[in-house]
Amino acid sequence: MMSTNTGTDRVGVVGMGRMGSAILERLAAQGYSVSGWNRTAVSPDKVSFPMHSAMADLVAASDVIILSLFDDRAVVEVVNALCAFDLSGKLVVDTSTTNPKTLRGLEATICEAGARAVDAPISGGPEMVLAGKAGVFLGGADGDIQRFRPVVDAFAGRVTHVGKLGAGATAKVMNNMLLCGFWQVLKEAMLTGRAGGLGYGQMLDILSGSPAAPPAFIGRLPVLTGESDRVGFALDGVVKDAELFSEVAQSLGVDITAIQAGLDSFRAASQQGLGQ
Repeated sequence: MMSTNTGTDRVGVVGMGRMGSAILERLAAQGYSVSGWNRTAVSPDKVSFPMHSAMADLVAASDVIILSLFDDRAVVEVVNALCAFDLSGKLVVDTSTTNPKTLRGLEATICEAGARAVDAPISGGPEMVLAGKAGVFLGGADGDIQRFRPVVDAFAGRVTHVGKLGAGATAKVMNNMLLCGFWQVLKEAMLTGRAGGLGYGQMLDILSGSPAAPPAFIGRLPVLTGESDRVGFALDGVVKDAELFSEVAQSLGVDITAIQAGLDSFRAASQQGLGQ
């Protein structure tokens, strides 16, 4: 959904990785007043939007604070640091891929600081955010979701409110478990084809025209064919996410044979020096 800013909310983003930078760039292009803050210094020539050196300055300049962080530990550390400030009237939105329990466990602390919380993990990479076509799963109270909708509609094409706080994270885990399993099965399928005498290009041609090929596979064909060496998401991040999926599923009593096989495969590749 295409959206331009008709409200007054100023948006601050914490975390200047690929996703956080893409969110800021997209929101700025849609007319939002934006700024960023990162836990480590970011060179001014690497960003095209205002950056704060102090978290306090980001808090003062923002009505909606979006988190785009690597893992649960980073989210806990950043939220606790944010909540040392007066957050009255602000909305804290976590777009990171985390355990559903993490933001729920921080909700009381956020509310005590005067803010409200929404979880909004993103499906799709930076290129989809920049095009305004990412998918977002929202978890939180209706009023908080309504406040965030104009912002999320500016960088997402498919937005789903799936339930209470933490439900968005559950939806992201479920969604990405499917992708995790696909990449493992793709590996096994291509190894089987190669052992049976099929060529690499021949296999990709067959699979790209298959009804079983998901958009994620089609989108990464230029990488698989060697036409591009762009890294959309580092393997070490995949390992981290697969470990999270395993943790969440096992805590719910779900058997995860396929995810475990994928995780073992991703770890092995990372140990070969392919993590980044």
